[in-house]
Amino acid sequence: MTTPAEPVRAILGAHSRRGQIETARRAGILDREALEGLLDTASEMMAADPGTAGRLTYVVGVLCESIGWDAGVHRSLYQRAQTHAIGGDLGEARRLIEAARAGFMSLGLVTEALRTNLGLLHVLNELGLHAEALEAGQQILTELARPDQPGRHPQISLMVGLAHQNRAVCFESMGRYPDALEAATEAEKVYFQLEAVDRLGEVANNKAVTLKHLGRVTEALGELERAAEVFARAGSRRAHAQTLANLGETHLIVGHYVEGLEAFTQARTIFESLDSEIDLHLLLLDTADAYLSLNLYAEALDAYREAEAGVAAAGMTHHRARACRGTGNALAGEGRLDEADAAFAVAAELFAEAGNMPLLCSVLLEQADLLERQGDHLAALDTAERAAALVDADGSPLEALYARLRLADLHLPDPEAAEPHLREAERLVTSLPLPHLQYRLNQRLGRLRLLQGRVAEAQAVLEEAVAAVERLRMSLPQEALRTSFLRDKISAYEDLIRLHLDGGEPEGSRRALAVADRAKSRTLVDLLSGVIGTDQTTDGAARAQLESLRADLDAVYNQAHERGGNGLRRTAPGYLTERAVELEQRIRHLQVRSSTSQAVPNAAALRDAPVSLPPGTAMISYHLLGRETIAFCHYQDRIQVVRSLIDPVELARLIRRLNSQLDRFRSGRLFAARHAQALTRSANRVLGDLYRRVMEPVLAALDGTPEELVIIPHGPLHQIPFHALYDQDAYLLDRFRISYAPSATVDAMCQRRRTSHPGRSLVLAVPDARIPGVAREAEQVASHLDRPTVLVGEEATMGAFEDLAPRSATIHLACHGLFRAENPMFSAFRLADRWVTAGEVMRLRLPASVVTLSACESGSGRILGGDEIIGLTRAFLGAGAAAVVVSLWLVEDEAAALLMGHWYRLLAQGTGAAAALGEAQRRLRELFPHPYYWAPYVLVGRRS
Repeated sequence: MTTPAEPVRAILGAHSRRGQIETARRAGILDREALEGLLDTASEMMAADPGTAGRLTYVVGVLCESIGWDAGVHRSLYQRAQTHAIGGDLGEARRLIEAARAGFMSLGLVTEALRTNLGLLHVLNELGLHAEALEAGQQILTELARPDQPGRHPQISLMVGLAHQNRAVCFESMGRYPDALEAATEAEKVYFQLEAVDRLGEVANNKAVTLKHLGRVTEALGELERAAEVFARAGSRRAHAQTLANLGETHLIVGHYVEGLEAFTQARTIFESLDSEIDLHLLLLDTADAYLSLNLYAEALDAYREAEAGVAAAGMTHHRARACRGTGNALAGEGRLDEADAAFAVAAELFAEAGNMPLLCSVLLEQADLLERQGDHLAALDTAERAAALVDADGSPLEALYARLRLADLHLPDPEAAEPHLREAERLVTSLPLPHLQYRLNQRLGRLRLLQGRVAEAQAVLEEAVAAVERLRMSLPQEALRTSFLRDKISAYEDLIRLHLDGGEPEGSRRALAVADRAKSRTLVDLLSGVIGTDQTTDGAARAQLESLRADLDAVYNQAHERGGNGLRRTAPGYLTERAVELEQRIRHLQVRSSTSQAVPNAAALRDAPVSLPPGTAMISYHLLGRETIAFCHYQDRIQVVRSLIDPVELARLIRRLNSQLDRFRSGRLFAARHAQALTRSANRVLGDLYRRVMEPVLAALDGTPEELVIIPHGPLHQIPFHALYDQDAYLLDRFRISYAPSATVDAMCQRRRTSHPGRSLVLAVPDARIPGVAREAEQVASHLDRPTVLVGEEATMGAFEDLAPRSATIHLACHGLFRAENPMFSAFRLADRWVTAGEVMRLRLPASVVTLSACESGSGRILGGDEIIGLTRAFLGAGAAAVVVSLWLVEDEAAALLMGHWYRLLAQGTGAAAALGEAQRRLRELFPHPYYWAPYVLVGRRS
């Protein structure tokens, strides 16, 4: 017996119109009843498999035409329009709807013609023609409410419900959220009467989106969970995936990051299986919003631009406006203010045309922030006030709250002007259970109370703001996400530091230092303590794609290297830099999307390691607070604070002068030799200026003279070689043993680390024409190590490194390095067969090893919010190394080999790491007086 599925496969498999008709005739389905059944089948398939549904509907239209059934032809046109709308081809969908409507009217089928308004409403709304869309829906409701209409048939009732539902979606796109909720509720009443379970799932999804805009997120989650269950039971895969996407977005709003990202992953899997391109574009737009909320600006920007191209091609103006707004936010986050302004202008125009006042308000508030950052305070204030006037607290509570917060920001530090806005924000936030809003409000309230002298109240709300930030950060599942999270959330920490410092008591200084340390390198602390593991890609297809992208990136790095540079931006052609950035971002995006972080089994909850310094050791922890640079001096169990060291603008100028001195050595050895004394004097002048501004007042504050300094830089201070600061008689390393640390907590953890592989060591060297001396360096290093494994040239492969490094207490890498300022976790060192990036190093396990990177700029890194250092130093510490020796600038080949020989000889004699490095640098200075040669290396971590 022939099953219904068999003729469907048969007619879809026929390759011509005549073949389709003959196949249908042989199958006995070339009659009105059978063809109507096939159209019903296609309609039922639409949610799960719109592609097949569209093909079947087209063929059935051909068959209807062949038997002269005009109503069937027009129904097939309408159903084809629906599949085109699902695929994002809105122009063709509108054309087919209008053709179907005209056809039904010509046959006198008024109700069927009216039904096409449902599809027209959806298409017009997606095209941004909201007024026309609402009119199309109202026409249905008006016609079906006429007294001369016959009693309500279920199909007529269904049309009424669908009209209300589609109007609800249209109201939501216009920002008319109360109207949207009312229309959705009317649709829900109809569907309850009809017991239309699938439709109830759809309207629950619609209501959830509106509730989310109204800040009623808990209710939204409940609606979405019910809808997801309905669609999963019914097998409505596309509707299920759309609900999962909405569920993921809503979870992210309330800080449920694991659940949100998992929902996105599930939705993506379904959309990909359906080959639903437009749905994937919309999901990418939601994913970009998630990246933006986590301050992953580069990843967000790429996702927004790709999503915008997709939705713009489909004519979806509302979603294009969303993408433009997101693009502007991501560009602003990267400091690209002019480009951000252009993106915001497009978004504002589109939202204004659509009459969406809440989202127009949100764009104006971002434009106000841009104006303030560009120094136009009056224009910023005027723009924020215009934004606030567009919304009311009942219809758009979220935007009303954001407007009050922005206005408070613009009025501070004037407490009288700011307080009314914060009082209104307090009132609004009580009905909006969103943690990210509460901590932003608390941070501003803390600053206001500080300005008013209400210190106890300020301390309470600032401590709650910091605690809320840390709760949210700790819920993030990936190391990469935690690293970026604090970028825009440091203000509460800084205000709390100021509060404790302004108290003027010794206990206040200790508390201020504790807060400052909590704001530094927290994700690295998480890694070292085992609270999270490193990011691992578990999906097989994603791993294969990553390997392909990494191979392409390796080829680009090789091309740049062969052209004579250790950095892409400095010497490589522009197309290589652009290609590298493109590949790095694609890898990064794929890693964030597909990676999970595995916590170390039985990892204890995070606790800051107690800072206990040995006698004779002083720890100097710097911190930049707005326009002020301060130093906490911890010595002999006392905390001294030195304030107002240097203005950040002056600091940046001095760092530029220092870099200019070091860059002179790019002119070659002959130039350096000819002008050696003049170059040394010039460098010493800059190092002397830095000494007087950032070190001399600090040393003067110490009660006594320590033997050892532990330097914890902050922000741009990471670029300074403190050990080379010059007091006109001597360099700092002549007076102290010196080491560095990302934070006091990280330093304490590193001091406690002990290797499980004592005596084993690994030396890898990759010489070439530019660094021929590294082979000799490897021999010198190995001569001072017990049981060394030495791999030079072609033997120094990634495979050997991955195999031997985890079993070695000492690791020495003598090779080229590459610093990637745009994407620091792609900073790399070159082995024989490939480049090894910082991100790949992070995934190794190096239990308490001491790692030396005798590579150019191996210690360079980018500083994110929360003073998270991103680069090779962080990568090796995160992989488990107890200490890392890295270089801050390009290393001279011969000088590096001599210094490493001294360093390892002293270590073999039992000298501590910090003392050994300082002595090696002093010995090298006798041959090469300029700091360029002897000062690039720093010791980070364990110093004994």
